[in-house]
Amino acid sequence: MDAQLSELAESLKRRGQLAEAQKTLAAIAELVRQRVAGAQQQAAKRAALVTALRELTGAYQAREKSLQTESAALAIEASRWGDYYAARIARAHTECSITNQGPSRPLQRKKQ
Repeated sequence: MDAQLSELAESLKRRGQLAEAQKTLAAIAELVRQRVAGAQQQAAKRAALVTALRELTGAYQAREKSLQTESAALAIEASRWGDYYAARIARAHTECSITNQGPSRPLQRKKQ
Protein backbone atom coordinates (compact mmCIF):
# COMPACT_ATOMS: atom_id res chain seq x y z
CA MET A 1 0.00 0.00 0.00
CA ASP A 2 2.70 2.45 0.98
CA ALA A 3 4.64 1.70 -2.19
CA GLN A 4 1.55 2.24 -4.31
CA LEU A 5 0.84 5.49 -2.49
CA SER A 6 4.32 6.81 -3.17
CA GLU A 7 4.11 5.80 -6.86
CA LEU A 8 0.72 7.45 -7.12
CA ALA A 9 2.08 10.61 -5.49
CA GLU A 10 4.83 10.74 -8.11
CA SER A 11 2.28 10.18 -10.87
CA LEU A 12 0.08 12.87 -9.33
CA LYS A 13 2.83 15.40 -9.81
CA ARG A 14 2.77 14.60 -13.52
CA ARG A 15 -1.01 14.29 -13.89
CA GLY A 16 -3.47 16.28 -11.81
CA GLN A 17 -6.43 14.02 -12.57
CA LEU A 18 -5.06 11.26 -10.30
CA ALA A 19 -5.74 13.29 -7.16
CA GLU A 20 -9.06 11.56 -6.45
CA ALA A 21 -7.48 8.11 -6.89
CA GLN A 22 -4.69 9.10 -4.52
CA LYS A 23 -7.19 10.19 -1.86
CA THR A 24 -9.14 6.95 -2.21
CA LEU A 25 -5.98 4.86 -1.96
CA ALA A 26 -4.85 6.83 1.11
CA ALA A 27 -8.24 6.17 2.76
CA ILE A 28 -7.94 2.47 1.98
CA ALA A 29 -4.41 2.41 3.41
CA GLU A 30 -5.66 4.04 6.62
CA LEU A 31 -8.44 1.47 6.92
CA VAL A 32 -5.90 -1.33 6.47
CA ARG A 33 -3.70 0.18 9.21
CA GLN A 34 -6.69 0.41 11.55
CA ARG A 35 -7.66 -3.20 10.90
CA VAL A 36 -4.10 -4.39 11.47
CA ALA A 37 -3.98 -2.48 14.76
CA GLY A 38 -7.34 -3.94 15.76
CA ALA A 39 -6.16 -7.45 14.90
CA GLN A 40 -3.03 -6.94 17.00
CA GLN A 41 -5.13 -5.77 19.95
CA GLN A 42 -7.40 -8.78 19.61
CA ALA A 43 -4.38 -11.09 19.49
CA ALA A 44 -3.06 -9.55 22.71
CA LYS A 45 -6.46 -9.90 24.39
CA ARG A 46 -6.70 -13.50 23.19
CA ALA A 47 -3.30 -14.34 24.66
CA ALA A 48 -4.29 -12.81 28.01
CA LEU A 49 -7.59 -14.68 27.97
CA VAL A 50 -5.90 -17.99 27.18
CA THR A 51 -3.49 -17.45 30.08
CA ALA A 52 -6.33 -16.60 32.46
CA LEU A 53 -8.34 -19.65 31.36
CA ARG A 54 -5.34 -21.94 31.83
CA GLU A 55 -4.84 -20.60 35.35
CA LEU A 56 -8.54 -21.03 36.09
CA THR A 57 -8.47 -24.59 34.77
CA GLY A 58 -5.49 -25.38 36.98
CA ALA A 59 -7.22 -23.91 40.02
CA TYR A 60 -10.40 -25.90 39.37
CA GLN A 61 -8.41 -29.11 38.89
CA ALA A 62 -6.60 -28.52 42.18
CA ARG A 63 -9.92 -27.83 43.91
CA GLU A 64 -11.48 -30.97 42.42
CA LYS A 65 -8.53 -33.06 43.60
CA SER A 66 -8.83 -31.55 47.08
CA LEU A 67 -12.57 -32.31 47.18
CA GLN A 68 -11.97 -35.89 46.07
CA THR A 69 -9.35 -36.33 48.78
CA GLU A 70 -11.74 -34.89 51.37
CA SER A 71 -14.57 -37.11 50.14
CA ALA A 72 -12.37 -40.21 50.39
CA ALA A 73 -11.34 -39.24 53.94
CA LEU A 74 -15.00 -38.77 54.92
CA ALA A 75 -15.92 -42.16 53.46
CA ILE A 76 -13.15 -43.82 55.47
CA GLU A 77 -14.26 -42.05 58.64
CA ALA A 78 -17.90 -43.04 58.07
CA SER A 79 -16.82 -46.64 57.58
CA ARG A 80 -14.81 -46.58 60.81
CA TRP A 81 -17.73 -45.11 62.76
CA GLY A 82 -20.03 -47.76 61.26
CA ASP A 83 -17.62 -50.49 62.38
CA TYR A 84 -17.36 -48.89 65.83
CA TYR A 85 -21.14 -48.78 66.32
CA ALA A 86 -21.56 -52.34 65.00
CA ALA A 87 -18.99 -53.52 67.56
CA ARG A 88 -20.76 -51.58 70.34
CA ILE A 89 -24.11 -53.14 69.45
CA ALA A 90 -22.57 -56.61 69.31
CA ARG A 91 -20.98 -56.05 72.71
CA ALA A 92 -24.28 -54.81 74.16
CA HIS A 93 -26.07 -57.93 72.86
CA THR A 94 -23.33 -60.15 74.28
CA GLU A 95 -23.53 -58.46 77.68
CA CYS A 96 -27.32 -58.74 77.70
CA SER A 97 -27.22 -62.41 76.78
CA ILE A 98 -24.66 -63.07 79.54
CA THR A 99 -26.80 -61.39 82.17
CA ASN A 100 -29.86 -63.14 80.72
CA GLN A 101 -31.73 -59.95 80.12
CA GLY A 102 -33.12 -58.69 76.85
CA PRO A 103 -31.68 -55.62 75.26
CA SER A 104 -32.58 -52.55 77.22
CA ARG A 105 -35.38 -50.43 75.92
CA PRO A 106 -34.89 -46.74 75.44
CA LEU A 107 -36.16 -44.59 78.26
CA GLN A 108 -39.47 -42.95 77.65
CA ARG A 109 -40.15 -39.50 78.94
CA LYS A 110 -43.14 -38.96 81.13
CA LYS A 111 -45.89 -36.87 79.67
CA GLN A 112 -46.77 -33.87 81.75
